[in-house]
Amino acid sequence: MPSRPLKSISSEDTFEKDLPIGDLPPSLARAAERVAAAAARKRRLGRTVTVKLKTSDFRLWTRRRTVARPPADAAELLAVAEALLAEFPADPRLLYRLAGVGLSNFLDEDDDGQAPLFDADAAPPEVGDPDDD
Repeated sequence: MPSRPLKSISSEDTFEKDLPIGDLPPSLARAAERVAAAAARKRRLGRTVTVKLKTSDFRLWTRRRTVARPPADAAELLAVAEALLAEFPADPRLLYRLAGVGLSNFLDEDDDGQAPLFDADAAPPEVGDPDDD
C-alpha cells in the first residue's frame, strides 16, 4: 500500500460529563499541545487551524481559520483555537461532549511532485475553426 502524505494532524477529548463552552479552554490547550508536538515530530507547518466541538445531542460544529504564518508552537496554535472558540454560540444551555484542535493545509502540500500540466508562461494554444478540416 503506497504511503499517502499526511493531510492533517488533530487531537480531541471526549468528556465524561458534558461541559459548557466556558469550561473548554483547558481541553483545547491539551489538544493544542498534542497537535503541536506531533507537527514538530513530523516537521510539518500547517496554515489552517480547526476547532471541532460536539454537542451533548451529537451535533458536530467546526470553525477553521487559515493564518498568514503557521503557528510556531502550542501557544500560537492555542491562541488561534481560542479565537475560533469565541465564534461558537455562547449559549450557556449548550453543553459539549467533545472538543478538538486540528492543523492542516501544510506548507509543502502544494508540492506533490508532479510537473504542472500547463506552463504558466506559455501562450494559450491556437484554436482553429472546427470547419477548417
